[in-house]
Amino acid sequence: MAAYFQRCERAWSEQQTGRGHWAYRLAGDPRQFEVFPPAVLAECTGYLDQAAALAQSDLVRERIRFFRKTWEVTLLLAGNYWAGHEVDRLVAAEAPLEQVAAALRRMADQVATLDTDAYIRERVGKDPIAFHPPLPGWFEPLKAGADANAMRLSASRLSARVVREAVAGGQISADDLRDLIGRRLDEAFGTAGSENYRAYVARLRAMALKVAKVTRCAAPPAIDGRLDDPAWTGADVLTDFVRWGNTAAAQYPTRARLLHDGTMLYIALDCEQDTGALQADAAPRDGSTWKDDSVEIFINPGLEALPYVQFILNARGAFFDLWGRKEGESYAERVGATFNCRWATQVEPGRWTAELAIPLSEFGCTAAPRTLLRLNLARNVQGKTPEISAWFLSVKAHADAASRGWIVFE
Repeated sequence: MAAYFQRCERAWSEQQTGRGHWAYRLAGDPRQFEVFPPAVLAECTGYLDQAAALAQSDLVRERIRFFRKTWEVTLLLAGNYWAGHEVDRLVAAEAPLEQVAAALRRMADQVATLDTDAYIRERVGKDPIAFHPPLPGWFEPLKAGADANAMRLSASRLSARVVREAVAGGQISADDLRDLIGRRLDEAFGTAGSENYRAYVARLRAMALKVAKVTRCAAPPAIDGRLDDPAWTGADVLTDFVRWGNTAAAQYPTRARLLHDGTMLYIALDCEQDTGALQADAAPRDGSTWKDDSVEIFINPGLEALPYVQFILNARGAFFDLWGRKEGESYAERVGATFNCRWATQVEPGRWTAELAIPLSEFGCTAAPRTLLRLNLARNVQGKTPEISAWFLSVKAHADAASRGWIVFE
């Protein structure tokens, strides 16, 4: 066992992912598994096997089984992470999509398909010493492992490539983009393969096709939070939110609609949940609204991570805005932005609704026909059964620019 402990300690001391305060921030980040690359996983497993073979009493064997239980959880989660590492690397290098598809096939054969929660219950049970998971929301990205992040990156890069081709060819409408993305995905990823691979491609398709039209309205909707203005009738509905860190459908339905009048972007939100005990404690402006029952909106004008804007609105109308313009800015500088937005919310049994008007020109954007922006919506539900979900799959921080769908102005 000494060799096992020494190797684990050495793996931590040699890792480059974070220490101290920054290591704490890795709690919900799958990158923490880089501490245990496949060779180290195999080496540590070997030491546990050796210790079990050398044990000479039931007490020693029981102690070894105690550590083995949680190590097997690490093996499962880290194994899934490394199964998708090749896909992540190829996507980051902008390799041809056919190479990404081949790596995705290999990942589908390697990643564990069993129920992670059931596996942990079976191995560890309710032993609070053997296994102490992080907060529930943090654990989802770790369980998702390889497939969620690989799918997110693949969908993001695939749609970005198609958008570049469409812009060059003059085919800029939501329908055109969805059609082009679907055809390009079929060409690169195909429809044949193992059941696991086909399931991955189906989820990849659903994510890559997150392209919505921003309908032009003849008259702007009244910003009262009621969603009963006739202008919303013909707007695209952004729904099918997925849980943070994986592609499972969100438990709490969210629907968003988008309009513009040539100047302002209008967003309507319809959020289902038990409203009998809403959490909405943030200050009216620029408080910690993400800790409340709320919706976050992220907009990137281009393909780059910066600039971007973030808006958050909680169920009781507290509002937050942030503008990230360049590297090196402090949080205070970014949150110091004050946009001339208008917003309102309404709460009724079983749902809360909101309307928001965003002045695009204030952060350098336009509502001209065929304008393309990248967008994501994230939903925060608090209470006894909390959940974080998003329109486009989000694995790490929502501000990560790879977690964006597209909107096209009519």
